[in-house]
Amino acid sequence: MRTWMFIVLVAIAAASCSKKSDYKEIITAHPWQYDEASIRDSMRNKPLGEMEKSLMDATMARLKGGSLEFKPDGKLVIKLSDGSETVGGWKISGDGKELFMATTQMQSDGNLILEFTSERIILASTKQRGMVFPKILIPYDPNTKQTTPPQQPPAPAAQDTVK
Repeated sequence: MRTWMFIVLVAIAAASCSKKSDYKEIITAHPWQYDEASIRDSMRNKPLGEMEKSLMDATMARLKGGSLEFKPDGKLVIKLSDGSETVGGWKISGDGKELFMATTQMQSDGNLILEFTSERIILASTKQRGMVFPKILIPYDPNTKQTTPPQQPPAPAAQDTVK
């Protein structure tokens, strides 16, 4: 019985390590960018206050056209479209369930991993830190046109129906 328990524990540990190394291989393969359209779409049916909406709009505007590069040595390089660059660090938790990112302007709190593929990474929102929207990353493409905040359509003009 003890032998089986040991085998199961070793298998779980190996699977966790494999998952973590797979994640590292995926995240360091190329730069990433925020997928503004998907982030906004994910928030479409969630009630947002004005402050939360303003935070999301400001964050999306700042990150538009930018990239995040996760280096194999744990270095994180965030490049913004205005040419500025911020350097920090990143790591995946031991159990492979959270991605930690930190810069001098941002503390290193874990972001729960919801999806992690070579085409998309989705990290849960962390409302306790004020991040009310999920982080959705896709492979960086400098030619991608990100969407802008949806504008309210203008009210139809009143028409004179008297002839």
